[in-house]
Amino acid sequence: MTVEGKRILRSRDELEQSAAALEALYQCCASYMVYRLKREPESPLLAKVEVVSPSIKTILGASDPNDLSTWFAAIHPDDQEKLMKSHRACFHHGVPFDEVLRVRDGEAIRYVHVISHPILDEDGEALYYNGLVVDVTERTLAQREAARLRDQLEHAQRWEAVGALASSIAHDFNNLLQGILGTTLLLKPEIVKEDLQEFQKEMKILVERGSRMTRDLLAFAGSTGGELESRDIRESIHRVARLVRSMFGELELLVIFKTDLPNLLLDDALFEQALLNLCVNAAHASDEEGSVTLWVDCLTAERVNELTGFEVSDSFVDICVQDRGCGIEKEHLELIFEHFFTTKPAGKGTGLGLAAVKRAAGEHGGFIHVDSTPGEGSSFHFFIPASFTEASPPLEEEQVPPALSAGEKILLVDDEPSLRLVLSRLLTKEGFKVEAVASCSEALTALKTTQKPFNLLITDLVMPGPDGLELLRQVRSLYPSLPVLVATGDIGTRHLHEIHNQGKSGFLAKPFGTEQFYEALRLL
Repeated sequence: MTVEGKRILRSRDELEQSAAALEALYQCCASYMVYRLKREPESPLLAKVEVVSPSIKTILGASDPNDLSTWFAAIHPDDQEKLMKSHRACFHHGVPFDEVLRVRDGEAIRYVHVISHPILDEDGEALYYNGLVVDVTERTLAQREAARLRDQLEHAQRWEAVGALASSIAHDFNNLLQGILGTTLLLKPEIVKEDLQEFQKEMKILVERGSRMTRDLLAFAGSTGGELESRDIRESIHRVARLVRSMFGELELLVIFKTDLPNLLLDDALFEQALLNLCVNAAHASDEEGSVTLWVDCLTAERVNELTGFEVSDSFVDICVQDRGCGIEKEHLELIFEHFFTTKPAGKGTGLGLAAVKRAAGEHGGFIHVDSTPGEGSSFHFFIPASFTEASPPLEEEQVPPALSAGEKILLVDDEPSLRLVLSRLLTKEGFKVEAVASCSEALTALKTTQKPFNLLITDLVMPGPDGLELLRQVRSLYPSLPVLVATGDIGTRHLHEIHNQGKSGFLAKPFGTEQFYEALRLL
């Protein structure tokens, strides 16, 4: 073969290779469409097609690729308004066009991502619009399927968490109910007065434990939170220590105050519940035996920064609960304060305790820091800002006289028969005359038909039909000066603002005793 023939053959091979490369490139770009529009303000669509790739037929299914109106006609009717709005903004204001739109493909729907950039002249006037259209149907459907599966997973996780929570709560409440039932079985006429007082004390402790459980749940829901008052923190710590020692007889709990402490701004109940949660966790980590140390110190900002690695500028009181138990794995340290996260066996924990601790620290303007080594134990530091204030003096008995006196008349509204009976007896025993009804309508009837006006209305919050808030509104319009106490086991704060804005009205959290009742009356 001549040199010229070889050159022709090589050229033919190169052309075939180039053609194959172009064909591969075309196949690769079959889901892409490029175009160039020329600005024509007098045109109905403000432009005409100058260049467009052949893939427009597969991507948009336009009947005439050179007619811009057929591009618009291919878009789903529900996306036409969005398309025109973005299109005109691009042409009139030079705003880049960037939208995902639906395209009709027979009975099916496809998705395209449309991008258009204006090309400006020296005066800033748009001359051309270079654009790209990409078929993103598979990606969009995959994202939607992933979102659907993610929602299903989150739903399943929520139900799993609720199941674990329900199991743990059922276990704990059954223990409480058994304790209450066992105590009531011992209340016989022949028991001596000292025994009766002891049984009453035990029942009160059981009720308070149940109340703390509901506070834990509401803390998880972000529903609780009281006012901070200047307190001697040692009193709260000693109360918690006594309770922990009674709960875990084989556990040694050491309490150490390293220095004189300032009074702190505390919500007693919230702080004590958080501290109790930390002590219980420490006891469980120690298999409920051995020793746990609870030490308290006042640290300077520099010492806090050194201990925690945080940057603070004030002094803090550090309440530290330290155990020598199993410790916490490194990968769990960032998760332990998440709701429902727990490493305890089924039925032994809900994963709410440490979440409530973290929230309590935040409510006090503080924070939590944890040091832990697997196999050696953990130290939970509960930091509260030091507050050098004088403690509020306790109120003496004569400073809190009841708003009502014996013989005055109370209207009690509650849909639960057993609660109406118990509360009626409690109030009657204190010398009040009580009329109890089960609903809002019955209460309004009693108010309108009574021979002697009522001196106080106590109503439940959550009831079938009109609730306690609706009753309060109606009573306030009919009897503006009648004191009203809204009493409920829902101790969240979402209704408090409206209750306190309804004239002479107050809030009473269940369960309550006579002391809480009189305090609520005093605040009316």
